[in-house]
Parts: sequence; structure tokens; C-alpha cells
Amino acid sequence: MGRTDPAGDPTRSLLTIDLDCPWCLNATIEALETDPQVTAVSAHSAAGCLEVTHTGALDGVLRTIGSIGHTIEVASNGEAVMAPATASVETCCTRHSTPAITRITIGQPAP
Repeated sequence: MGRTDPAGDPTRSLLTIDLDCPWCLNATIEALETDPQVTAVSAHSAAGCLEVTHTGALDGVLRTIGSIGHTIEVASNGEAVMAPATASVETCCTRHSTPAITRITIGQPAP
């Protein structure tokens, strides 16, 4: 998961995200949609899962999420502060139980 086929075939990555800010979620989706290596984005919830179909490396998707998205944390003094969002790759959506299998290979790949 998260690897790109050398032929440029799209890869579907299922991510768990911790975006607490709805404006950040919308901005993150818009940024991903303008990335020429992202072919589709689907968010299931502001604090849940994000499906991204991409032809480029997953690292670029994760960088976009971390640079634009924010989560709300509570500082030691009790003040609410914004922190960079995080995303992690999942094998299935924890909220929707959707498998994230994009390709199954049995045996040795052809030379």
C-alpha cells in the first residue's frame, strides 16, 4: 500500500486522519484535488477516514495533509492550540469496514 505502479496505474490509499478543523479538512481536500498525481479524494468524516486515489508516491499526499490540516490539542495550561494533522495508512476503514486492496499477486511476478 502506498507504492505506485511503475506503469502509473492509480493506487487507492485508505488513511485515518485526525483533522478536527472542518475548514482544514476542506482546504486539505481542495489541495489534494489540485495535485495532478491525485485522481480522486473522498472524506468520510472530519475525524475519520480519507480515501485517496493517486498515481504519485503516498509521501506527497501525507505531506499535503500534514502541511494544511490541523488538529486541536490542549496545552498544559488548558489552552486549545492547533497542531499539524497526522495521517496513517490503514488496510481497512475503521468506520466503514471497506477493504483497501488494490491488487493481489499470487506467485512470482512475470519478468
